[in-house]
Amino acid sequence: MALAYSRIGIALMEMGEYEKSFSYLKKCLKVQEENLRSDHPDIASTYNTIARTLGFMGKYEEALAYRKKSIEVFEKVFGPQHPNTALKYDALGMLLKEMGRYKEAITFHQKSIDILEGSLGSDNVHTASAYTNMGNAYKEMGMYREALDYHKKCLAVFEKVLGHKHPVTAKAYNNIGSTLRWMRKQKHYHILRNLMQF
Repeated sequence: MALAYSRIGIALMEMGEYEKSFSYLKKCLKVQEENLRSDHPDIASTYNTIARTLGFMGKYEEALAYRKKSIEVFEKVFGPQHPNTALKYDALGMLLKEMGRYKEAITFHQKSIDILEGSLGSDNVHTASAYTNMGNAYKEMGMYREALDYHKKCLAVFEKVLGHKHPVTAKAYNNIGSTLRWMRKQKHYHILRNLMQF
């Protein structure tokens, strides 16, 4: 029954029906908590999915609590240096970025990258996705050179692993283009500001 609730909840989330999704995911969690150990990975995955749904709803503090609960279970079950745990650190970083807590986001993205590079290598799509998320956090902080460096690292991996014509690679091209556009705007802003001082 929990699996059915979970699948419905995820489908509703992907359809943008977040309130309904949340309701089904809570039903899933209730069944899991009645039948599984509190540190079961399925419960952690449900925490994670609930966090995503709450994030889409703009309920960031609640989402943050569920993300942290998910990480606690993954750290206990897999250990803090496991790739599965690293992916949860990366997800926490994305949520913190949405909350405007960029320095904390960067800390968790870096933690994720360090683990993923060490366990899966730098030419892995999960590692590349973490590069993208780090680049996005830097871009939000206005640190465009750092953002560009991470987006280029991501692109290099996706081109090598997925090829030049893959839709995910296309998103990496777009991230670089977007970052370059913001860098140009920043440059123009500084030129205008300097001109206005004369």
